[in-house]
Amino acid sequence: MREEQYENGGNRAHDRQAILDLIDGNNLTVHFQPIFSASDGRVYGYEALTRMKQSSPFASISELFQKAKQTETISSLDVHCRENAISQAVAQGVQDRGAFLFINICRETLVDSAHRDGLTDECVERWGFKKERIILEITEESAIEKFTIFKRAVDYHRKKGYKIAIDDFGAGYGGMKMLSII
Repeated sequence: MREEQYENGGNRAHDRQAILDLIDGNNLTVHFQPIFSASDGRVYGYEALTRMKQSSPFASISELFQKAKQTETISSLDVHCRENAISQAVAQGVQDRGAFLFINICRETLVDSAHRDGLTDECVERWGFKKERIILEITEESAIEKFTIFKRAVDYHRKKGYKIAIDDFGAGYGGMKMLSII
């Protein structure tokens, strides 16, 4: 059986397996970047940034997420990163400091038919983090094609108590259309 190749070279099956191995081997970690209040200089929140623990076939975290989109493993990676962020935030006492936790969420995950509502809720409940202290930052790295499903997913999370933000507004595909949905 011939393995599918990317247009620019590389092997899709190999990349897919490498991503699943990173997830299964718990080879991703989280670093927390403080976000300071402009008005008083206090820490307002922490952005959870996923990083690879060891060498990997991917040159950067950006490449990892790009390959995950191409190999249809983005939902698995995204959910794993979300759980890592919440569990590590609890372990490091982010909630005890009264700070918000900013977690990036890929818009592809929100519109993926295989993605089940409530996964973030389950993580929050398992780790005892308050939903009201979580800000889900929707990434703008790709265009929204399923607006109705996307809006439904955003509304679902907002009704559950999460705050919604746009990650790096204006730097990607989101722009004003994304702002009107959020």
